[in-house]
Amino acid sequence: MTLEELYQLLTLPAPVIDCLRTNAQETAHCLDSEAKQLYLNRATTTQGLEAFQRYLGEDSDGMRLLSVLLQMACETWEGYRTRGINKEIFTDTMKFVPRFLHTYYQQHGVYAFVWGWWFWRQLAMQEYRLGALEYELVEEKGRKEISLHIPSDADLRPASIDASFSAFEAFLSQQYPEWQAAPWVCDSWMMSPALRELLPQGSNIRAFQERFVVESVQEDSLGVLDWVFPPYRTVSAELPETTSLQRSMKAWLLSGKKIGWARAVLKR
Repeated sequence: MTLEELYQLLTLPAPVIDCLRTNAQETAHCLDSEAKQLYLNRATTTQGLEAFQRYLGEDSDGMRLLSVLLQMACETWEGYRTRGINKEIFTDTMKFVPRFLHTYYQQHGVYAFVWGWWFWRQLAMQEYRLGALEYELVEEKGRKEISLHIPSDADLRPASIDASFSAFEAFLSQQYPEWQAAPWVCDSWMMSPALRELLPQGSNIRAFQERFVVESVQEDSLGVLDWVFPPYRTVSAELPETTSLQRSMKAWLLSGKKIGWARAVLKR
């Protein structure tokens, strides 16, 4: 797969493509650097990212880094082909990039890529999107678990979640059978027990939450603001009220109650 093919596959914004074309040749040398291998390893990815940044120099909008990472994505596609994983899964997984480019644009009025610290997962074939959800293969200290991530554009209707779960179970059986016994976990504000009081019984978020058993809660976490009220970082009367979720959650938070962040395990 060429870079031009990848740009079109991901439907990247035209101004971003222009910028990436400008940077591609200047940044290609990074593909031969030690930074690449460091970046693709969970234990050393921070060092790899820092090394890339040293190689690349001034990169205030992250486009020089994104140019390198998309060149690596072309190599990742070869890994997909070798394993027999179809282009639809590759495309859905790599659309992490335009999703966050558009989110940044909506919040700031310019395009920038600030998620280099996360993108190694998709490039190292440790995270895949199937349907509504993303699934990350996490192995640390000999323990395997499947970490579920909820994209901002996820369809959380029960039928959609069922379809995603079924597709991933089939994917595991074919591609990673040694992971089939691993627990499925979700670390998210959506797992917060507070939502049982805040949201109505028929809400899709509550229906999704009820598939899990909560293991732990960080009650003082304000991480929910990043996802429900971006780019706000503190609770105040300035929080927007565009959606029904924002309105009910804002009132909840302003009353002194907490949402927090929780880790939960899927009931199997």
